[in-house]
This record gives sequence, structure tokens and C-alpha cells, in this order.
Amino acid sequence: MKAIFAIIFLTSGLLGFAQNDYCTHYTTDQFFNLPEALEPIDLNNPNIALIEAAVFHAANGQRAKHGKPILSYNYELSVAALGHSQEMKEKNFFNHINSRNASNKTFMDRIALSGATFNTTGENLSKMDMMATTKKDFRYFTQLNNGKYEYYVDASSNKQLGVNTYASYGRKVIHYLMRSKGHRANLLETKFTHQGIGITIIHNSRLTKELPKAYMTQNFGG
Repeated sequence: MKAIFAIIFLTSGLLGFAQNDYCTHYTTDQFFNLPEALEPIDLNNPNIALIEAAVFHAANGQRAKHGKPILSYNYELSVAALGHSQEMKEKNFFNHINSRNASNKTFMDRIALSGATFNTTGENLSKMDMMATTKKDFRYFTQLNNGKYEYYVDASSNKQLGVNTYASYGRKVIHYLMRSKGHRANLLETKFTHQGIGITIIHNSRLTKELPKAYMTQNFGG
């Protein structure tokens, strides 16, 4: 009953949350050669499982590169991760500490509520736009057609922005996490044996400094 309660408690949106086969059925090299992983992210209907898997495999790619054992997929860690990403989006905050929900305050709380049982745990967070070419402190314009996103342009140059592929986005997220001391330590920690990724997408208004981005939570256990 503990795990069932945790899934309902974290957020009702997780009731249909399924295991990510892209994380369990493919090696890192196999995943990054899948045709669907090399497609640009569809801003109107992004494949969340593909984005999560891209981050998952990019993390394992870095571990392999640095001589560390790769991490296995864990469903409960993924449930906890997605719950936190969704709550950050819904309650408009970005932090490891959830001050809006006492029962889910820390990543240790969230992982325990998911039903996962590990001796040591950790968490990485990322909030990164999905465009391939962007500039800091520029405004961007959203071209809409019948309510659907067609493309984004730089409001100053009127140039259209490219969109990351699923593969390139996952690698971009991990590239920037590896540049942060604490996040890098989690990514390469040898005590960890498993990871789980949870992602939710945010779109913004038509003229804004904010581009469509993914709130990403990455949980670790060992």
C-alpha cells in the first residue's frame, strides 16, 4: 500500500505513469542511433519518454566516459522525479526544497514516498529551453497557427530558431550539469546504482524572454 499511496499523493497526474521502455530496452549507443531520438522535439506534442530517456542515456554516457558503472533504470525514482517536476511547474518554483508541501519537502522525502528503498540517494535539477540556438537576454516571438506552435524567432533579428533533437537535448542537459560541481558529483558517484528521470514541459507567452523549456528532475539511488 505504501507505493500505491505515494503515487497518488505525489500528484494525481502520475496515476497512468508507465515504465520508460527507452531506458530499459536499449543501450546508450543503441538509443542515440534510434531514428526517433534524432528527430527534432515536437513543441506541440513532445514525446516526454524520449526526452527522459535522452537525459538518462546521456548521463550513462558520461559515466562510461569517466570509467564509472552505468546506472540502471528505477521506476520508483522516476515517479518521485516526475512528481517534483510537475509540482515545480504547477507551483512556480525551482528548488530541491519544496516549501509548498511539507510531506514532499526534500528529495529524501519524495524518494521514500515513492516506495523506493536505497541506502543513499541524490537529486539533480535542470530547467533548460529546448531550442538549439538561443542568446542570453534576447526576446523571442512565438509563431502560432490555429493555436499550435510553428516556430520561434529572435525578436531582434527576426531569425528562426532551431529546435533540439531529443538526443541533442538530453546531451545538452547533461553537458551543463557536468559543469556544476555538485551535479557532476552526483552524475559520477560510484555509490549510486540506479537513476530515474521525470520531465514536464512549460510553454510561455508569444513575446517573452522565456522559451519553451523542460523542468527535469533526476533522482539517484544506491
